[in-house]
Amino acid sequence: MKGICTTDQIQHNCTNIPSVASQYLPFWFNMTLWCVERSFNETFFTRAQLVRPDGSCFPGTLRCASTINASIDHVFCTTSRKCPINSMIVSKTAPASNYLESLPFPTSLGSGYKLYWSRTETNSLPISEFKVSENNVCLQNNLNDLAPNHSEYVLAKVQREHCDVYDSRYFALDSMSEKTYFLSNFFNLSNMLPEYNLSQTIQWNLYYRNYIEFKVSCRSMLIILAGTSLFVNDAKSVINLAYKALISLYGSFMFLHIILVLFVYNIRKKRGLKAEFLPLLSIILNFIARISTFGISGAGFKKANIFAQAYSYLHGRNCSDSIMNAFFDTLYFDFYTEVIMVFLMLLIFHAILFAFEIIMLMMGYCLSKKSGKFWPGQKKENKRTKKTNKNLNIIRKLQQKIFFNFPRKNNLKIMNL
Repeated sequence: MKGICTTDQIQHNCTNIPSVASQYLPFWFNMTLWCVERSFNETFFTRAQLVRPDGSCFPGTLRCASTINASIDHVFCTTSRKCPINSMIVSKTAPASNYLESLPFPTSLGSGYKLYWSRTETNSLPISEFKVSENNVCLQNNLNDLAPNHSEYVLAKVQREHCDVYDSRYFALDSMSEKTYFLSNFFNLSNMLPEYNLSQTIQWNLYYRNYIEFKVSCRSMLIILAGTSLFVNDAKSVINLAYKALISLYGSFMFLHIILVLFVYNIRKKRGLKAEFLPLLSIILNFIARISTFGISGAGFKKANIFAQAYSYLHGRNCSDSIMNAFFDTLYFDFYTEVIMVFLMLLIFHAILFAFEIIMLMMGYCLSKKSGKFWPGQKKENKRTKKTNKNLNIIRKLQQKIFFNFPRKNNLKIMNL
């Protein structure tokens, strides 16, 4: 049972088990520590454009391939003095003459094994990743690496699952039992957690993977996607980011609008200034917010369409292996059915709303002009001013009446009072 034992449960022998923090397990068999030096500032994306259409490299770079006539899609150009390692194997003998050997390699397979490696293996790009995994590497989620006959520990915070489809691009170098792997890292969960049994039959494997293959003719399109979040994130995450950006922008304009109106109103109240421009300020700020969100939606629609076309290009020309081609097809479908449609709906929504606001603005102006009522920029005659003007007119009429009816003495001309 997960959770904390209640007082009643403790009285019935319920025990709170101390949690065990996640651990970094750096050692392989017999405390072997792998040390790998990655090429400085060199990735497949940064070097993909160095290969010419004929399979040659630009001056100042080193051509890495198995033979002169090797497939141009497996050529790698580097600015380093040596080509990167592109193949490894743990064996008692070298698999080919182009493999070099290292010192004896400690493994659970037995004695006499060595690690052989090559920089010129046929049709193979440089190694880009090492990974330790129980069973095989899962394609959909690499955390789901449970062996078919293994169940996750019931109190584990992350419940791994069994995998349906494995990633065939990973090559196994070595393997050992779960118990041997954990004890090699001084991590004995059997002593920390009740009923956690380290298995001698469940195997943990050490894998490596090469760079994913891409045809030279497709790499110019691939470079467009390099380093972008849209290349690695699914459509739903992009939609969420779009919504957050639009809501944040529109909300900030509305907040600014409220602050400015309150600020101006406060000044008017203290200093006796006229506030006839407040409705106009409100309209201007609202239009700015509407136009800005409309512009962001349009830019997002244009960008999403570019990426959708790129995914369609990569899939339609079989630019990579079967796994990546299927991935590009999925991305293309997701972008057209979700991302692009969302941005298109946002564009239509803001266009309709913007048009409606303009119509209402013009109708309000026309009505105010006919009725003589208040409109931004027009002078408003309030009730008090109207009443004061009426009283002044009455006084003037009384003054005129008094002047003409006043008696005259000694022929003196009576001036206007």
